[in-house]
Amino acid sequence: MIMLDRLPAPRALLPLVVAIALALIAGWFGIERLNRERDRLTTLEAMADLGSRPPVPLLPEGLAHAGRDRRAAEAAFGRQLRQAASGYRLLVERIEQLAADRERPGLLIARIAVSGSEADIMRFVRRVESGKPAIRFADWHIGPTAPGESTIRIEGSALALWEPFG
Repeated sequence: MIMLDRLPAPRALLPLVVAIALALIAGWFGIERLNRERDRLTTLEAMADLGSRPPVPLLPEGLAHAGRDRRAAEAAFGRQLRQAASGYRLLVERIEQLAADRERPGLLIARIAVSGSEADIMRFVRRVESGKPAIRFADWHIGPTAPGESTIRIEGSALALWEPFG
């Protein structure tokens, strides 16, 4: 049996209740601040990996592939090329992503070969080079797919930029 005469008066419990409430509130705000500081530390670590200064965008917004994951940017780059080619009924013979270059980590490069009619190839090149995100062709060659055929093939490197903090 509980002896009621030994229980403290309700007024005596008030400072204890207030102290517990203040400790819970302080703990809650402390956890929130700790989470903010962890997010800040993660950002600083990523910036340290890239260099001592915060990254500056190389191109206006929308012209570079953005995102923290290079593989996702490479996939979007390849998808953009495939969709443009299929939009003009071109045969995609090869789209091969090249490995990242240590000297230029933000450069996405794909070796590409597509074939089709001359008019469709030219429309494809115009669409890709004028679209967003920006893609440019380098060291390319256009020629017939085989002697006596009316279809032509474009082969070369397609270049795009990836900005991890874009």
